[in-house]
Amino acid sequence: METFNPDPKPGRIVLPLVLIGMIATTYTFINRVSTNNNLEIVVDETPVETVAEETSTEDTTTTSTTTTLPDNYVAYLEELTAEKIQATELGKDVLEANDNWDNQSVTYQEAKDEFRAFIATAEQFVITVTDPGPPNEYANLVTSHEELKTLVNLVY
Repeated sequence: METFNPDPKPGRIVLPLVLIGMIATTYTFINRVSTNNNLEIVVDETPVETVAEETSTEDTTTTSTTTTLPDNYVAYLEELTAEKIQATELGKDVLEANDNWDNQSVTYQEAKDEFRAFIATAEQFVITVTDPGPPNEYANLVTSHEELKTLVNLVY
């Protein structure tokens, strides 16, 4: 014999249960994110130490050779160092603005204007990192620079 279902629309019970589950999951996730958000940028400032080796020369006809990096190679590395400092400062400023908003020490419009300025600064930073690039004669720098450009574009 066939059983008769008195409720022609069983979704009346299932749909509210699904919605309650989704709301509970969202509530739990948001609370965990807001309480466990301990983002801090730590600037690693390690002093560079150069060690000079003492060499004793017994032969008076020796020639000394020094290894120096080409000027364009050094200029590129110095440019990257400056861009790293700029990125660190931008990160600190964004975190400070976010803290100001979380502490409600700024209005909505002030926070919005600050974050718009950060977006413009980040856009300029992407252009700065992307444009000049390393000298083409150094394949390892070109490859590393392409990876750096990919990372910067992902962050922006």
